[in-house]
Amino acid sequence: MPGVGIIANPHSKLNRKNPKRQELLGYIAGSKGHLRITQNLKELDDAMQYFLKENIEILAISGGDGTISKTLTAMYHCYKGKAPLPKIAVLGGGTINTLAQNLKCKARPEYNLYHLLQLHSSQSPLTEHRLSSLKISNNIGFLYADGVSAHFLEIFYRKKTNGWGAFWLIARILASGVVNGRLFRSVVRAQMARICCNNSKYREKYSHVTSVLVSTIWKMPLGFRTFRLVKDQLGLHQTLVSNFSPRELLVAFLFYFLLLPQSSHPKKHTFLASALQLEYERPFLYTLDGELYKSADRSLNIDIGPEFTFVLA
Repeated sequence: MPGVGIIANPHSKLNRKNPKRQELLGYIAGSKGHLRITQNLKELDDAMQYFLKENIEILAISGGDGTISKTLTAMYHCYKGKAPLPKIAVLGGGTINTLAQNLKCKARPEYNLYHLLQLHSSQSPLTEHRLSSLKISNNIGFLYADGVSAHFLEIFYRKKTNGWGAFWLIARILASGVVNGRLFRSVVRAQMARICCNNSKYREKYSHVTSVLVSTIWKMPLGFRTFRLVKDQLGLHQTLVSNFSPRELLVAFLFYFLLLPQSSHPKKHTFLASALQLEYERPFLYTLDGELYKSADRSLNIDIGPEFTFVLA
């Protein structure tokens, strides 16, 4: 019977707090799984080559959204044209665990792995859920954001605290916004942008944009159910475009994007598509599943990536 491959990121938040977790995961895996602790992208690529050779059936990942994105990207490029993609099990354990929240994965990595291996070895049925992904500059992920979200993460990662730290930073930004302070202006900015997609209901145009969000999963970090249109959809992503000015966004982002995402507003646009092209005034910062990137030039293509089957132990 094909086995289970396990990727553990020793740099993820929970794994850093508990460095002996890798030993525990190795003990749980025993002869039932192939554990690989990857320190860098080269070791991750080597692990994918090994898993391809071993013909694993399930790839389990211990880490947060960034670890999952990097792992699925490496797996996709390794397996492409050679073999079907393995099923994916999310074990949790990162700083940002948005995908785990969407899949309702709440237990700790060691418990999730133990339960997964028990069910797999006994050939018990596993609950499956299919998700489409985003493909951006050869990277695979599920949630893209630029503008406000990317600038927020850039500041948040300097200390990389937790959910309460994120709420505290949001509160500081809002307070700074009341007086148009430096912190607010460093996070909330507008650029002229042209947005083009293959959905005929949204016309391409140049306008001032403070943020673009694109997702194939329906919950944002902190649990906000922002992308309700894309829930249970395959082959499509949902885009949210904010044309609010920086000062307007103080209230609008809370109400029109987080608490009331289905409400309409002339300066908020949301639609489903499978291909999107963004063009800004200058190269820009963006995030894919919590990882920060700088665009190579002024434009960026966001396409639908491969579909993945997630197993829930």
